[in-house]
Amino acid sequence: MYKEIREKIKVGDVIVSSGVGLFAQAIKTVTRSDYTHVSIVINADLGEGLGKRIMVVESTTSGLDVKLEKVVRGVQMSWLSRQIEIGTVIGERFWLLPLKQPLSETQIVKLKSYLDGSHLKKYDYHQLLAAGIDIFDKFGLFVNRPDLVSVFCSELVTAALLHIDVLPPNINPSEQTPHDVTLFPCFSPLIPLS
Repeated sequence: MYKEIREKIKVGDVIVSSGVGLFAQAIKTVTRSDYTHVSIVINADLGEGLGKRIMVVESTTSGLDVKLEKVVRGVQMSWLSRQIEIGTVIGERFWLLPLKQPLSETQIVKLKSYLDGSHLKKYDYHQLLAAGIDIFDKFGLFVNRPDLVSVFCSELVTAALLHIDVLPPNINPSEQTPHDVTLFPCFSPLIPLS
């Protein structure tokens, strides 16, 4: 399905996935959602030589960064086709979460600059855990303060969308789970990619 849809993917769209490993299962349990990871599209057409390839930026605990050509724990740039190819072999599922309105050229430049500046930030396990345990939020326990020194996946995506003014400024990026991202009003419904 990815090959049929990839021509429609644009900068700023989000890729949502449901993982299968122990870490993914822990995220599912804590967040009470099937969605375990999000990444954001930084390039949607990288020219003739590469064909139509989609590059995403994500914060993850493992993966091959295309800029450094080595495994990175934190914010990295990845080929979407490679993620889907490897992920579907082990049973992961993927969706496209498209923006309702395409980004302006100014927003695209701002987004790319923000994501380039976030490259190689460390992964934030502690904030991920606190963001997922929403049951205690009403008591003021385990509520993250915005802190973008290190980031988890949905925190990075939310901060990037806030930076280009497509989300209300009162959203705390450090409290957003992958499931929360799917509910943002700037997006159209999910489209299966695998």
